[in-house]
Amino acid sequence: MPGGGKPPARANRKSTIEMDYRSKNILPFTYIFPTFTLTSGQSLVQTLQMQQSAQFELHEIFGSCTADADSDEMPNNFSVLFTDQSTSLQMSNLRVPQRILCGPANRGYRQIRPIIFSPGAIIQADVLDLSAGNNVVTIAWTGYLVLGALQ
Repeated sequence: MPGGGKPPARANRKSTIEMDYRSKNILPFTYIFPTFTLTSGQSLVQTLQMQQSAQFELHEIFGSCTADADSDEMPNNFSVLFTDQSTSLQMSNLRVPQRILCGPANRGYRQIRPIIFSPGAIIQADVLDLSAGNNVVTIAWTGYLVLGALQ
């Protein structure tokens, strides 16, 4: 440290998240929703059931579609509304546009804090096409399965 002082206190602390993920009960995992095949302006609802054996911590949301252009850094070809059917809670009050929620597939939306879903949670995704033609949408949630109690 300049001047021989101590480093800031936070530099010596490890976050709870960092320590928890050293556990043998944590497994990196990705859920992929069933593919949404849409025509212009069409809406489609698909559900995803999470594993019964573990909680899921959602860290990132990725989304892409066939209407995304390679040169478009902020595509906006669909919008989506997620609902946890296990609790009947929506994750937003309206559908969220692709560019806000998940951006291009190579740069997903990272949660500031993980969202924890109970074992067997059923997530509904209501996707609306915003493009002018046919569109196939793929959405993936990445995070961690928490298998039993942390050690």
